[in-house]
Amino acid sequence: MTAIIDVIGAMIAGALIMITIIYTIFNVQRNNFNMDMMFNMKTHAQHVVDVLDRAYLENVGAHMATAGPGMDIITAAGPDKFSYRSAKDPYVATVDLFEIRVVGSPNQYQIEVTENGAVIFDSAPFFIANNDIFTYIDFEGNQLDIAANPGAISSIGYCQTNLIFTTFNHDTDVDSMLRYPITFWRGFKNLAIN
Repeated sequence: MTAIIDVIGAMIAGALIMITIIYTIFNVQRNNFNMDMMFNMKTHAQHVVDVLDRAYLENVGAHMATAGPGMDIITAAGPDKFSYRSAKDPYVATVDLFEIRVVGSPNQYQIEVTENGAVIFDSAPFFIANNDIFTYIDFEGNQLDIAANPGAISSIGYCQTNLIFTTFNHDTDVDSMLRYPITFWRGFKNLAIN
């Protein structure tokens, strides 16, 4: 009888050890997945920021003194949209209209960049959680409220961009999404020159 009790006790102890091992393996896999997704999201976020900052926002109003004198450089500004004119080549009088906008639904927004109405860049495959990404500042450092004062568009000197990249974690629960916030500023030197 004691042998049977010893065997049952050993089986229970072995089962507990096996459950602990399996649960630990599952947690290690889940954490590895989440860390891998965070690394990929961070890498992608840095790429999106580099493209937005260096390829688009840096060129706000570029070459407009020769290609488009007298035109409004910034055509629209809001928390989820920024439109501007720029000329790619200072020797060709062609002015292009660029628009950076946020499209989508909550926690699944995408950033799109259009040139003359055609989409030329988007932030896929990762989403951003917020759609109010732009904050505008004048050359004196004062924050502008474009919604309350649409005429303040002509005073924009800087743009602060706040992005919160997001993706689902291993649990695929919306309340426990992985997030990576990133903020950058861009001064529009071409506006000060023109």
